[in-house]
Amino acid sequence: MNILQHKKALAIADQLVTSGGNFLTGILVARWIGLEDFGIFSIWWMLILFGLSISQAVITKPLLSLLPKKDTTEQSQYISSLFYVQLFIIFALVLLILVGYSFSSFFNINIPIGTTSYLVLALLFFQLLHDYFRKIGFALAKMTGPLLLDTVLFSIQICGLCLVFSYGTLDVKRVIFMLLIGSIIACTVAIFWAIHNGISFQFSIKNISKTLKEHYNFSKWLLGTSLLQWLSGNYFIIVGATLLGPVAVGAIRIIQQIMGLCHIIFLALENVVPVEAAQHFLKEGIPSLFHFLQKTLLQLIFPVLLALFMLVIGIDLIIDFIYGEEYLAYSYLINGFSVLYFFVFISLFARIALRTMENTKPIFVAYSFSTIFSLLAAKPMLLYWGIDGLVLGLVLTQVSSLFIYALYLRRSIVKSYYTA
Repeated sequence: MNILQHKKALAIADQLVTSGGNFLTGILVARWIGLEDFGIFSIWWMLILFGLSISQAVITKPLLSLLPKKDTTEQSQYISSLFYVQLFIIFALVLLILVGYSFSSFFNINIPIGTTSYLVLALLFFQLLHDYFRKIGFALAKMTGPLLLDTVLFSIQICGLCLVFSYGTLDVKRVIFMLLIGSIIACTVAIFWAIHNGISFQFSIKNISKTLKEHYNFSKWLLGTSLLQWLSGNYFIIVGATLLGPVAVGAIRIIQQIMGLCHIIFLALENVVPVEAAQHFLKEGIPSLFHFLQKTLLQLIFPVLLALFMLVIGIDLIIDFIYGEEYLAYSYLINGFSVLYFFVFISLFARIALRTMENTKPIFVAYSFSTIFSLLAAKPMLLYWGIDGLVLGLVLTQVSSLFIYALYLRRSIVKSYYTA
């Protein structure tokens, strides 16, 4: 096995740990706290996903594309300064969500400010810090690092949930607390891993300013895009929580967990393909970039379709075995989610192409359009079709985004052909 194949294998192994850990955690929580409380937990978890989407837009997605283009000295300075930028972003997000608590009544959601809400904010802090160290490992091609950190994280949180459940009853607060403990321990290991691998935390105003400027130029469209992406993808679920109740949210989340098996491929690609795409683009330009992405897409499209097909035909057995017979009423939702995830897979490559060319405006335009659609269509679709309208809305937002990506990418291909 050559070095590149070894790195890809480690990346897939890490994604197996991450997706498997998230999947098993979701199963345990759903079984042990019940569907309604699981829906409430899922609404809290949306705040973590919101924070991750912002952090990824401002920090980790630029990191994966920018770091491979730097020499060794620049990489060291860049990583050190980016750590402090990450801390700043985390604190800003915590403040933003605190303000957001005050406006939760706008969505007819009553969020009491108390122990659970502060535990969620603490969990957000350590989840984002953990994600930062993971992506540093991927960007430096030190794949054993992310694998170690994720193994520690999920081992602690899963064992902790089992321990608490064995001594008493789990509730939403205790679940969030155990996830927080796992994140704190994983971040502690991450810091020691970083130091062991020669990563310093040298504070330099000059380097921090340089990094901020570089990330601003890269992410000025991605930041707005992430806000719009989160809103367009989750607004149907937010409205669903108000119109259909937390049980509907719990049902959607269960299907998303099952679909998370496909994320083993998707998220592994997000960690590896952008780095290779940047290298192809740097050496030979747009033609080499598109050739690489097209080849990778064609290699993976059949396995993805096969995985989706197997999920559809086996969904009743999966739900009955994992969650119990009472959840079978929602198994049919897998049909809509299979269509959704196929378009997600195609869109993944389109976004990587646009980010590698540092042309992130089309992504912003696509999510602007899908957000407007969500804001206008969510309530009437949910009132008319219920939970089916929620799934249909998610599919339509993804299709509209992919259509816009295709228009911009076609323009880039034509332009590169005439300037070659």
